[in-house]
Amino acid sequence: MNKIDAHVKHYGKGKTRETRCAHCDRLFASRSKDRWRQHMRGCSRVPLEDRQYFTNIERRAFGRGEVSKADLLSEVQTLATEAEVSLSTHESNHEGTILDWLLNARENEIIVLCWVGPLSDSPMIVRALELVKNPVIVVSTKGVEHGALPSTVVGVMSGFGLQSIELALIAAKNISSTQQ
Repeated sequence: MNKIDAHVKHYGKGKTRETRCAHCDRLFASRSKDRWRQHMRGCSRVPLEDRQYFTNIERRAFGRGEVSKADLLSEVQTLATEAEVSLSTHESNHEGTILDWLLNARENEIIVLCWVGPLSDSPMIVRALELVKNPVIVVSTKGVEHGALPSTVVGVMSGFGLQSIELALIAAKNISSTQQ
């Protein structure tokens, strides 16, 4: 049941046609399969293996695809250990989930946000960055296409591939030591 059409129900014909999620009965405002996929990635009623399928359809690899997700995570853990930084990692393509993580960050945490696309395409995330009181470092492999960023963003790392993350962790450690 991996094809998108198996996860939606259609009612009616022509202009009166409605399209709904087959799992939660959510009405879609448009017939765009991209919107359906976006909903399926975050719908809690879609079986996990199907949600992962929809997530992987449009997942863009960090670092232009030369590093697998497992290798990247392992490398980041190693870098954090070397930099003596405590680290918790989260991954999601669903903006609502990322929004929750940002808004629920503890007061003394420094957020390193690895973002593949332009931040300006995600106004909810930019607004959340305005609301958090934590210092934020944005790591972007695609280049800096973000527009104006809130004052909580203390730095943007871009153009160094995997080294961008290492530089961001070192910066986070330095910011943490100056806060104490």
